[in-house]
Amino acid sequence: MRTKRDKGFKAKVALEALQGDSKITEIAAKYGVHPNKVGEWKKELIENASSIFEKKDTKQEKDWEKRESELLKIIGIRDVEVEFQKKSLKKLGLL
Repeated sequence: MRTKRDKGFKAKVALEALQGDSKITEIAAKYGVHPNKVGEWKKELIENASSIFEKKDTKQEKDWEKRESELLKIIGIRDVEVEFQKKSLKKLGLL
């Protein structure tokens, strides 16, 4: 019968194996898993450790970026309108 292990458990076992204070067989016996699994989890931890430091875009960040883009577009349109009004006022001699 297969036992599903959660990611926290796997991380704990893999970190202990990575430390190298105990043999993989000792760690496997301690946690009741096969030594091959301990080796797999250790390898997976090493391969994927860099992903911990990757920036993850959250929905809120994406919403903020979208809103910022919309506001910058509005500002650009308003700047064009203001410049047009200034030119018109100069032509009429009111500025």
